Amino acid sequence: AAYYAKEALALFPDNHNNHANLNEAQQGVTGDWNLDNQAERILYYKEFLEKYPDSKESWRWYIGTLLQVGRCGEAQEAIEILEKLYKKEGMSNLRADIYRAQLLWEQGRQEDALVSFEEITTNYQENWLAWNCAADAYAKACQYEKAIECYKHSMAVQPKPRYTDAPMAIGQICEMTCDTTGAIDAWEMYIRVLNEDWNTTEGTYIDRAKRKIQELKL
Repeated sequence: AAYYAKEALALFPDNHNNHANLNEAQQGVTGDWNLDNQAERILYYKEFLEKYPDSKESWRWYIGTLLQVGRCGEAQEAIEILEKLYKKEGMSNLRADIYRAQLLWEQGRQEDALVSFEEITTNYQENWLAWNCAADAYAKACQYEKAIECYKHSMAVQPKPRYTDAPMAIGQICEMTCDTTGAIDAWEMYIRVLNEDWNTTEGTYIDRAKRKIQELKL
């Protein structure tokens, strides 16, 4: 669908519907609050959690969505509940700490959020998720060198099978900053992780990465 939307835009670049079709195909944002507010999803999880209040995974998805749309008050309450569940079961508080740092960002306290992420990576030095989420925050703050450093550290400490989020993010950052060599290296690492950690040598994800590399080499 995205391909055909792009073809249509090449013919009619000022056509609103063509842009709307591309946005929908790429799951983009509209800028319209009523379309981007995730109200239906949030209501579903709110009702779901009334029935399953001990479901930590459900609380995580609920909190993530609340933070995504800036509903900070509700997110803070939910984080406190999740934190209590972690303590009750003697589990690591890492995710709650991450959510608190993300909450600071959504409250407009970006510098405090970055300081919080710095503390998280200090407190959870061997946890890949701590480094990956810190990297996301630095990327959001356009501190790209710091973000790449944290993404690489995340991959270094992550047990196998590793996820491909970090090399994908590095590739995207390098493309944004016109570092073609770095982007190619990142997408090649993406392929290696799929090959070595997931025994995946073909398919949509491999093809996409190979196309990226070919485009970057042009």
